[in-house]
Amino acid sequence: MSSSKVSTHQKIQEGFQLVVIPYAIILAIGVLSFPFFYCDVVPYYGAPKGWEELSALLTLIVISVTAYTALRQLNEQRKYSKSLAHTEISNQLIGVNRLLIENTRAFDAFQNLEKNYPESALIATEDLQDCRPMLVDQILTLFESVYLQYRKYDFLDEEEWKPWERVIDEIFCKPYVSGYWERKNLDEVYEREFSDFIKRKLEQKQPKPER
Repeated sequence: MSSSKVSTHQKIQEGFQLVVIPYAIILAIGVLSFPFFYCDVVPYYGAPKGWEELSALLTLIVISVTAYTALRQLNEQRKYSKSLAHTEISNQLIGVNRLLIENTRAFDAFQNLEKNYPESALIATEDLQDCRPMLVDQILTLFESVYLQYRKYDFLDEEEWKPWERVIDEIFCKPYVSGYWERKNLDEVYEREFSDFIKRKLEQKQPKPER
């Protein structure tokens, strides 16, 4: 798991806690204090006429306002979390594009994803070093982040996810990528949800036995 992904999810979790905990405390105090005033304070000092109804109404108003405010804050926090998720994906995509634009060997490696020969077959000199593993690792990290934001954290909707799924299908149609995943046992490297998703994709691409 990349450090940027960890930090983003930590920010989301910390923001959620900052929103929920204070309002939960206020709501709990309001709920728990009502029986105390109603059962102990009111009978001891004597309640004015209509006190029970007024006290119940005020308590209901406090609880309602607190709940409404908490829901609004949660909604704002979710919008902020989705913004962080989209920013993370954009930054990773920019990193892949920059690698392809600025590194000619990486661009050549992308062209060579159609060829599923072992990495050692290209390593003859320093100038001919195979950049495909580095490129594929960066692309897979991007795909993992997108998938988890969609499936695990629900920060991408269906319309946003579908184009990404098509891109993942196209990349895994390249022989080197699917071969690299199997040769390096990458299902042990990435998060379980993403690994299971890729394994299902690879199984779908395998030719069905003739009957």
